[in-house]
Amino acid sequence: MVTIGAGTGHAAILRGLRDLSVDLTAIVGVTDNGGHTGVIRKALGGPALGDARHCLEALCPDERWRAILAARGTRGPMRGASAGNLILAALARQHGSLSRAIDILRRGLGVRARLLPVSDGTAEVAAELADGRRVRGEWQILQRRPRTPISRVTQDPPLRLLPAAARAIARADLIVLAPGALWTALGAVLCTRGLAAALRRSRAPKVWVANILSQPPQLDSDSIDAHLAAIASVLGSAPDAVLVNTRRPSPGLLRRYAATGARWMKPWSPGDGRVPGSESGRVPTSSLQETRGVVRGLGEGAGPVKANDRSAPAPTAVASMESAIRHRPAGLPRPAVLAGDFLERPTPTRLRAYDRHAAPSMTAAPHWIRHDGGKVARSLLALCARRG
Repeated sequence: MVTIGAGTGHAAILRGLRDLSVDLTAIVGVTDNGGHTGVIRKALGGPALGDARHCLEALCPDERWRAILAARGTRGPMRGASAGNLILAALARQHGSLSRAIDILRRGLGVRARLLPVSDGTAEVAAELADGRRVRGEWQILQRRPRTPISRVTQDPPLRLLPAAARAIARADLIVLAPGALWTALGAVLCTRGLAAALRRSRAPKVWVANILSQPPQLDSDSIDAHLAAIASVLGSAPDAVLVNTRRPSPGLLRRYAATGARWMKPWSPGDGRVPGSESGRVPTSSLQETRGVVRGLGEGAGPVKANDRSAPAPTAVASMESAIRHRPAGLPRPAVLAGDFLERPTPTRLRAYDRHAAPSMTAAPHWIRHDGGKVARSLLALCARRG
């Protein structure tokens, strides 16, 4: 399995896959310029470190080392500074590349999965806006005024896909596009030169894990169709399948996002634009079936994932999704849909851990609403294993 993405959403999926028996390669972005990553890039140059650090933390089997990688300064000039970023920065300077630094740290931490930067080059993401303007830099794009819609994103300067990443994509049985900021995270990775072509050559199904919330600075729409169209504009085609969360986040957590304008990405099904089942949009657990390309109920009621967990989705459900992918009629605009409850229920302690300590010079976004990586991983692994 190959996962592709950047940021918190990608790490959540990897956390769920960490203890499962899967040959996993994660490909991460290198253009973030916010938070402590942005501070390091201004001081030392080079590609962004934060996404790689976050994924290493998610994949690390040792809880003590996970805490070390995630530790941040809370006062003075070190406020917001990430220990994991500092370790990666030192290794990259010593060994000459981010990919080498990641591999050395990965081996030292006992991480089984491979973790690759999409490129060893240094670049910023740049957005071309509908009014003809061009904005360079992730956080400059997010803070643009007026908030003119984004037409496309590029890398400045263009980066070329890391050869090891191209080889991983060619060998993959399943390719997962992780949730995250549509244009400045996922889009900034997908526009790497050679990546779209590598995905088109691969015969493996491509599954996008749809975002739970919209992000108005990216795309001011809670339509999954609109987000799919944006992904297709970068890749040249839409993913084969979409994993869609059907549980609405709690009102209390949604209120935390009110100032950003973020909205719940309401689920849909091919045909009528919504997932049938109930007024809340949730899919009944009993409706495990394929209907016009929709596979329902796989995420419902899933608990924590453990090594060698046998509570993966029913084989019939996975077969339905696989069939929906393989037999989708040519020209069908909508991919197969894997719908279910994939929402994390964070404890108060975990919510406090999600709060970021940022210095006045840093920029950071809220990340209180996340996918339950275990539920997502269980569904993806069942599909991957069946194809294997």
